[in-house]
Amino acid sequence: MTEISRRVAHELKQNRKLEAIKLLREETGMNLLEAKTAVEDFLANNLEGELNQKASAVVNTPQLKPYSKVQTILGLGVFLSFVWLFINSIILLASIIILFSLDGYEKGTFTVSALSFTNNTEDGLQWSLKGDVDGTTTRLADQSLVDIKNISASKVSRKFPAGSEIDVLFNPDVTNTFFQSRSLNIILYTPDLASAEKKRIIDWIKRCLLPFVSFSLLLLVYNSQNKKGKFLE
Repeated sequence: MTEISRRVAHELKQNRKLEAIKLLREETGMNLLEAKTAVEDFLANNLEGELNQKASAVVNTPQLKPYSKVQTILGLGVFLSFVWLFINSIILLASIIILFSLDGYEKGTFTVSALSFTNNTEDGLQWSLKGDVDGTTTRLADQSLVDIKNISASKVSRKFPAGSEIDVLFNPDVTNTFFQSRSLNIILYTPDLASAEKKRIIDWIKRCLLPFVSFSLLLLVYNSQNKKGKFLE
């Protein structure tokens, strides 16, 4: 087979067959038929080599399923568990703030003076108790007091009338911002606040973090095994 120069090959790559034949004749002195045959042989041989290379690549490439049912379910599990984790991360943050401020909490008596509420467009009315501890006016909110969400003011008033006294732990240096309807600067009295908050954190890990980690690991393992072809049909 006649050797083709780079200049001729370049013309062929540009899909200029006639120019390639003309250039080959100029370089070699071939007649038209010889140059035409040489160019066609070159194209045929190179096309066959390219096809063989592509066919070999197809054979050696793992045939992966882009989105199997298992991957879809696991992916959805990762997404939903992450959303749940994110929404409830405020619980973890609240407990961390309390644990870092343990030394500032002192036992006191919260005297109820009135009701206070926040009108949340999504969750409805969220009631809290307004009052004072040792002369400091503040608000107490804790779901364990009563289900004070979406209920009438009269029901809350009957359970906690003005003048009611509640044992609490009070730390004036902690933020008075509510964390998921829970006050942090004033907390219902517990003899072991540290253990109570650690228990909350453990519960958060079980309910929020563990599902996300589990789904993520399952998806990672499945994808890893799928790349090795173990789950292919």
